[in-house]
Amino acid sequence: MLELFSLLLLFGLYAAGVFFVLFFRSYIKKKAENFATKQDIKGIAQTQEKIKSDYAHVLERYRTESQLRLAVVERRFEAHQEAYTLWRDLLSAVHSEEENPKAVMKCNDWLRKRGLYLDADPRYAFARAFSAANNHPMLLRGRGSGTTSDDIMRNWDMIMAAGPAIEEAVSLPKLGTDILIDKPSAEPN
Repeated sequence: MLELFSLLLLFGLYAAGVFFVLFFRSYIKKKAENFATKQDIKGIAQTQEKIKSDYAHVLERYRTESQLRLAVVERRFEAHQEAYTLWRDLLSAVHSEEENPKAVMKCNDWLRKRGLYLDADPRYAFARAFSAANNHPMLLRGRGSGTTSDDIMRNWDMIMAAGPAIEEAVSLPKLGTDILIDKPSAEPN
């Protein structure tokens, strides 16, 4: 009986050992998986936070640049409006011996101070216009002594060219024009 008891005890210890090894192995395996998952989650969370941070920096830089661009666009639009107003004043003064030089100087001073806000074409046309306006009275006085009607008309055309150049630089789409959405074509693909 003692042998049976010893055998049963030995078998029980063996079974307990096998159970313990299998259980311990699966327990260790599960713990390792959980640890690896925690590490993966930690890595994913860190990556996610870095992406959020990078995105926030990019978004803030974009907002700042957009605000600066908008401010520049507004300032450029104002400059074109001012140049257009000065050009209209120049047109009113071009045939006045007294007012013409004042208008020309006013245009020249304005261009020197704010001309960089104009697009290149309107800036060039504006400078040519007030330069031509400065010469216009002299051309009119010299009509019979070598100055031709064609000279006067070319000079006048230079004065007149500034208005359309400025208008074109600030032209906006007509109200109701859909500039952001492409309308589908009537033809099927």
